[in-house]
Amino acid sequence: MKKKGVLIAIIIAVIVIVIAIGCIAVYIAKGFSQELAIKNQIQEIDQMTSDIQTINLEDFNKKTDTIVTTGNYAIVEQAVKQYIKDSINYTLEINSLLQDDTMANLVTAENYQTDGPDFTETTRYITESKTKLEEAKNEFSNMFTEEKIMSYINGKTDNQKFIDLYKEVAIGNQTELIPQEELDTVNSSLDAIINILDIEQEMIDLLKNNSGKWQVQNDMVMFDSNDLLIKYNALVGRLNLAASAL
Repeated sequence: MKKKGVLIAIIIAVIVIVIAIGCIAVYIAKGFSQELAIKNQIQEIDQMTSDIQTINLEDFNKKTDTIVTTGNYAIVEQAVKQYIKDSINYTLEINSLLQDDTMANLVTAENYQTDGPDFTETTRYITESKTKLEEAKNEFSNMFTEEKIMSYINGKTDNQKFIDLYKEVAIGNQTELIPQEELDTVNSSLDAIINILDIEQEMIDLLKNNSGKWQVQNDMVMFDSNDLLIKYNALVGRLNLAASAL
């Protein structure tokens, strides 16, 4: 009976060990499955955003707002999706600023008639646009630094395993998060637009400061003095040169 009792105890112990191993295996498998789910989500988002010009924002927002994992994995997934969402929206905002054709209509006879001679709306637009462009130029590079990317997970979890997982899916092994050539191209484009707005502001200021000395006739601005005409045409020349640099 004693031997039988020992045997039963051994069998029970083995069963407990098997169950424990099974539970650990299930836990590991579940963790691997959730990690894989995050990586698959990021890959799908990457495919959706491969062409910023044709991105479907409704589908993109639905994908980035939906969390498919749980626990600490959900924290990682939410953080990396929020970063991607912010960076894409930021890129779209810059793209919108660079493609805004409103500035092309600021120095036209039609606008001179509509908003002159005080040019209140024109001046407001130029000031606000320059502020947005300067902010974009200052913040664009920062958006793609490791410090900025990691800020999305900071304070969300103190588990180093999941912090490392976030870094892996958000940054990977890249030594350069965004090529310097691309940063230079963006900054150059923003500088070019700012320069155009500066020249347009000079043209508007010339008209404002000489109110009553010019008028619009047959869709052309006519000046009372040759001196003003020369100054205006010089600014037009600078504007055309600046526009050709885009």
